[in-house]
Amino acid sequence: MSKFTDVYNTLETYLKSLVGMQDSKSIWKVYLQILPPDIQASTKTINHYRNAIDGHGTSVLGTMPTVPDEWVIFLQGQLNWVKKNEEEVKQKMLAIINSTQTTKPQNQYPQFQEADQIITCQGCGSQFYFTAGEQRFYKEKGLNIPKYCKTCRAKRNVKDPK
Repeated sequence: MSKFTDVYNTLETYLKSLVGMQDSKSIWKVYLQILPPDIQASTKTINHYRNAIDGHGTSVLGTMPTVPDEWVIFLQGQLNWVKKNEEEVKQKMLAIINSTQTTKPQNQYPQFQEADQIITCQGCGSQFYFTAGEQRFYKEKGLNIPKYCKTCRAKRNVKDPK
């Protein structure tokens, strides 16, 4: 595994443990929201690059692309900043997570909002984003807010096609 992948995974794992979230996509969306705009842009670039690499440190094309040394240094700097400001980072991230979650009794759906929501899957317990665009689509079609993540919905559809 490359140094880049090691630092990236360490930062992601640290962020997940800090706020108790397991979904990688969701943790990065929340983390990006607490960063200044210039840092957000660089982090998004690195995150898009990382998403093109599978767990073996190779791209989907089969070779490990060259990673600029600056990216490793940048990620290491972010990891150090998060560790140094752990409580502040945790509070900001939890505030974002809590502001997007709606707690309702079972069998009731949260209200449609015009902002991204984080929903906990009733199938596997992972958290996933229900974007504002998805909400508009669901509302226009008269659909209920999803209770299951895309993976669990796909598994359910295979077992019980309608």
